[in-house]
Amino acid sequence: MLREQRSLINLYLDVDPECRKKIIKELKSKSGLSWTGLAKFLGVCRSMVLFYNSGACRLPYSSFQKLCKLANIPLANFSFKLIEIINKPRVVSIPHLTE
Repeated sequence: MLREQRSLINLYLDVDPECRKKIIKELKSKSGLSWTGLAKFLGVCRSMVLFYNSGACRLPYSSFQKLCKLANIPLANFSFKLIEIINKPRVVSIPHLTE
């Protein structure tokens, strides 16, 4: 189950720009919340929601599910693909200090 949860964390919507804007606009209007209200509901800042809308950042699948539930819209109403993005940790080597 832990592997299943971890994979859900890394899933994002992969849709074209017009479809993405349409999805977010519809979810926003059906929920009746402002941009700030959506941000508070998702636990992110307002600018992050605007980044999702503009395409600067991909919308996480978990956030998409929450918004669909809030707006009472089934996930099947939307056409989208999911992609998995895994961020690899960076190893920083600290050089040995000399005199």
